[in-house]
Amino acid sequence: MSIMELVIVIDESGEKGNSYRKETQTRDFGLMAAYCLPAHGLEYVNSTLERKFSHLFQRGVKPHLADLSPQEREQYRADALEFLESHKISWSYTAIHVNGFHDQMSKRRGKKNLHEALFGMLITKIVALAYSKNTDVPIKLKIISDNLNSGEIVKFKNELVSYLDFLKTGTMTFLHPVRSKEPSLRRVDKLVATTPEELHTNWDVSFSISTEVSPLTFVADVLSHTTYKLLKANIEKSEVPPDKLNHERLIDNHPLKEYAVCLSTDGLELSEDSFYSYKSL
Repeated sequence: MSIMELVIVIDESGEKGNSYRKETQTRDFGLMAAYCLPAHGLEYVNSTLERKFSHLFQRGVKPHLADLSPQEREQYRADALEFLESHKISWSYTAIHVNGFHDQMSKRRGKKNLHEALFGMLITKIVALAYSKNTDVPIKLKIISDNLNSGEIVKFKNELVSYLDFLKTGTMTFLHPVRSKEPSLRRVDKLVATTPEELHTNWDVSFSISTEVSPLTFVADVLSHTTYKLLKANIEKSEVPPDKLNHERLIDNHPLKEYAVCLSTDGLELSEDSFYSYKSL
């Protein structure tokens, strides 16, 4: 049986902290971006990016785009984006308002990092797109990020499993501990979200999450940083309602707009914009 094997390289920009936090600046948001490769192309991409960016890694530290000099920053940004464009590599992003996240998690009496929510929603919609093109083929994902600790990897895995179970069964269970000084009053609240049976799927998805500091993850850093800065600028002047962080028109002037997938349109609103809509708290 054939298997669709994909490599998804991710990085985040902006806010990613705990749900108890509110925005410190108006309409603060977090963003995670990813570019996608067929697994058979990973060796070629790795070797090409090693040649292009290896000198940047000789400094012995992970290079962040924001930490480079202005001249270096623009050169490396252009090199990374040119590579993605020349190879017509598909990419996507998920963005969520800090206040919208805080509001929803407060209603559910939950505590979670925005980082986890960004990851779960981004990977799930990429999986949904892949299945829309090959409905009967199992999917195997290799997800790569930089500088994740073991605790973050566990949280990411749990988040994605919850979303995939939701798509398969139509039921997502949220377990939230309720703390009390009295042991007899401590409990776990079980909240359940459901969807109609006709929306359930039989998707067969397996995945791994690994961490590395490499030219591969540096390109994801460039992609997330560029997209975050563009959104920050565009939500101030766009005719698109500022709640709609994931609308395709907000990246009209993105150099890789042509290869962006899984975004909201005028006729389709993705769940991150509706579920985590902006609140002035």
